[in-house]
Amino acid sequence: MKKLYLLKALVDLLWFFTVLTTIAIVIFTPIALFETFDKTSLEEMSGKGIVPSDLTTKLLLLGLVLAYFCFVYGLFLFRKILALFSKKQIFDSEVIVMLNKIGMAFISASIVASLVKLASHIYDVERIESAIEGGFFDSFLFTASLGLFFMVLSEVFSMGKNIKEENELTI
Repeated sequence: MKKLYLLKALVDLLWFFTVLTTIAIVIFTPIALFETFDKTSLEEMSGKGIVPSDLTTKLLLLGLVLAYFCFVYGLFLFRKILALFSKKQIFDSEVIVMLNKIGMAFISASIVASLVKLASHIYDVERIESAIEGGFFDSFLFTASLGLFFMVLSEVFSMGKNIKEENELTI
């Protein structure tokens, strides 16, 4: 189960950075939504950050925040599952429910982010589009964690097979 501990360490590192990002989002999103920007200050801001100047952009920003929080919720549940796995609670009903919720959270995040991207193309909001380009699923830590997760699942199914064979022998 060394792979499980490596996976848990990678997901914990990803969680640390996610919490920092979440704190920044919680602080700066209300400021961006309720602050009024004049044209001069908008021109002075450089880079590809999101500067909401109209209702459409603000709604798209809220959509991005919603997609991000769906992703964070899925990551939170994933950490809980890894903790249960390390306690050898593998075929627990709680794990099955959480796996389903993780899938729904990641699918929701993908759908909402895709809808925001589509809406930004329709309304030609370049700042939102450039912020979406990175996406939620391009992180090396996430990809590595996902790969290790499937390796851990392989071990889990192997353990389940051994338990099933032992149970069949006792009957």
